[in-house]
Amino acid sequence: MRAEPEGSVRFIMHANSVVLLFLTDELYIYLFPCFIDCAIVYKKRIIKQGVEMQMKTMILYFSSHHGNTKKLAEAIAAADETVEICEVSDAAGLDLEAYDRVGIASGIYAGNFGKPIMKFAEENIPKGKEVFFLYTSAMKLNSHTSSVRKLAEQCGWKVLGEYGCRGYNTFGPFKLVGGTSKGHPTKEELDGAVAFYQGL
Repeated sequence: MRAEPEGSVRFIMHANSVVLLFLTDELYIYLFPCFIDCAIVYKKRIIKQGVEMQMKTMILYFSSHHGNTKKLAEAIAAADETVEICEVSDAAGLDLEAYDRVGIASGIYAGNFGKPIMKFAEENIPKGKEVFFLYTSAMKLNSHTSSVRKLAEQCGWKVLGEYGCRGYNTFGPFKLVGGTSKGHPTKEELDGAVAFYQGL
């Protein structure tokens, strides 16, 4: 196995083995005792004992009015073939154990994520799973994730981060004036969602 790392190379000696670790921004190589097991992590691909496996992500979304939050999920999935998306009402029977990460995406309703996705997440996302949050809202405040973060703590999930932006809204009386946050999410906001995911 050959590598040309840009960064430092560390050799860690043990009594019966050598662990050779190359460190770069994108490449990590671990050689374990007697070279029986070798795992390479390159970007989001894992090669273990000669078999390539891709890290898989599922984004569950609840986007009930104008599909604003669905657009964030679709943009991320279009940019990364390892990402799948599913509307929460269609997620019955979905095996989330099969995914390395789960995105929880929702429009904001009275300052919180939608009740259907909160209920499904609580009942179905396994303990210890890596999760991240996506949301759109009529008004972009500092954050709308306090309730879902509290749920993550209760359920033992590992939170990777969150991304939110404004979304077109015609709920209630706002419909009489043509809605608020027209044209959102914008292309720049969709690109921002993709950049957020790629940076996890």
